[in-house]
Amino acid sequence: MSITIPDSVTNIDKYAFCNCVCLTNVTLGSGVTTIGYKAFYDCGNLSNIYYKGTAESWNLISFGNYNDNIINATRYYYSEVEPPLNAEGTAYDGNYWHYVDGKIVIWVKEN
Repeated sequence: MSITIPDSVTNIDKYAFCNCVCLTNVTLGSGVTTIGYKAFYDCGNLSNIYYKGTAESWNLISFGNYNDNIINATRYYYSEVEPPLNAEGTAYDGNYWHYVDGKIVIWVKEN
């Protein structure tokens, strides 16, 4: 199960998705500044976060206790254009995603 939290949402209240064991993917709007206590507690199948902000803005989000599932999920940052490569030029410098025909597509470096 996937959910999308729009850019207009700034706060995800405590217990919002607590015990939602079917939740696997979250698209998180760039407006989120606070994720409350146990908002994603016991979401053990949560594996991917598609964040519409930057790594810098992610680090500014205030996380309440017991949100390890969202903090430790694989995080992808939104990029409309092809993202920068690492110093070796062999891969992207992080995980990125974008929309293609309204669907989430992960940027993958072509050889």
